[in-house]
Amino acid sequence: MKKINRKIMQGLSERLHVSKELLIHCFDYSLIEIEGRGERIDLSGGTVLRMRRLQRLAEHLDIDVAIAAILLERTERISRLERELKTLRRRIDL
Repeated sequence: MKKINRKIMQGLSERLHVSKELLIHCFDYSLIEIEGRGERIDLSGGTVLRMRRLQRLAEHLDIDVAIAAILLERTERISRLERELKTLRRRIDL
């Protein structure tokens, strides 16, 4: 597994407005992928949004980030399935 300097992680967490602990936890558990090298590391926009959602879930529900990740994944899956169902229903109605 790729190692990232903790000082660089601190700078990235400040820039992204997420806690350093969350960033490190997500990285350590492969919930996110960090791209780039040295001081030029970054995340995609979708990943940042997902991390902020994870942080909010964990804080508001007072749960571990790993549990928040499972909840978020299930919620996203339900949303995808609902969109797919809506598309299939439209096809039937044609």
